[in-house]
Formats: sequence, C-alpha cells, structure tokens
Amino acid sequence: TQLVAPFDGTILQTNAEAGDQITASSPILTIANLNNLQVVASVDETTIRQVESGQPASITFDAFPGQTFRGQVLSVPLQGALQGGVMVYEVPISLEGAEKLSLLVGMTANAEIQTGQATDVLLVPTIALQNIGGLTQVLVPNTADPTGASVSVPVETGLSNGTYTEIIKGLNPGDQVVI
Repeated sequence: TQLVAPFDGTILQTNAEAGDQITASSPILTIANLNNLQVVASVDETTIRQVESGQPASITFDAFPGQTFRGQVLSVPLQGALQGGVMVYEVPISLEGAEKLSLLVGMTANAEIQTGQATDVLLVPTIALQNIGGLTQVLVPNTADPTGASVSVPVETGLSNGTYTEIIKGLNPGDQVVI
C-alpha cells in the first residue's frame, strides 16, 4: 500500500513494519514539517481566557541559553486536558528567526505570551493587594499617626504580570504601600 502525506515533511518515527497487523486506528508513522516549526505552550485554565490568536510571544530554549525568538499565538484551543488536577490548554505558537538553529522535535521551550501592554503606569507589588469583600485594596502608612495601624485604601487595578499590578485609580505616584 502506498501512503501519501497531506504535506511535505520528514518521517520522525515508524510504528509498523512490513507484515504487521494494523487496524484503521493504528499509528503507522509520525511525520513533521521541519520547515515550519511551532512551539506548543501549555497554558493553564486560570490564564487561558487572556490568550488570543495573534498575540505576540517571546520564546527561549533551554538548549540555547541567552537567545530569544519571536512568535505569535496561532490559535486558542476550545478544549483542554487534565494534567495533575489542573486543566491545561495546548496553544500553538509560531517560531520566527530560529531557522539556523539545530532544533529537534520535543526540545524544551519557554514561551511568554504578551496578553496586554501598558506604558507609563503606576505599579505596585502584587503581594501588596488585598481582596476583601470583592473589593481590591492596599494598606498605606497612617500619615496622621505614623506609629498607628496602616490604613486601607480601595484601588482599581489594571494589567498584571503576577509580580506587579497596574493601579488605575486610588493611589498617586510616590504613595507608599505596606506589604
């Protein structure tokens, strides 16, 4: 029998040999297009809603330290898979500028997807934020009584990278927060 692939590619693995019994669902071989490499990023359910097709990504490889490559989200899957008790979505990301690297299928890649961007904004350490009763607030030093208890100030937040969070309303540049 002659097998015809739907695209040009390289055979990575063969799972059957002449004379083997196979069924319609038996994998016979694995083929890949090594001219159009992609990174598949595992995104957990807490952040998948922020990911959209077309968003830019920065990609690094453990095997090539110090080198960063560009890419963009190609699609967002509608279904995930349970991994270690967490729903994880496999997000394909294009890979640009790595043509000269000797990349192998299955190498470890790290992808950082840019889900938003803000410039010239007020940031506070995310650890300083408190959510109480559905409201976000920070503690600031008590200016009336420096030795007294800190004062809660409600704030409106914007983008966050996990380490720092944008403050849209409630604080001014130079304000101190208590962590």
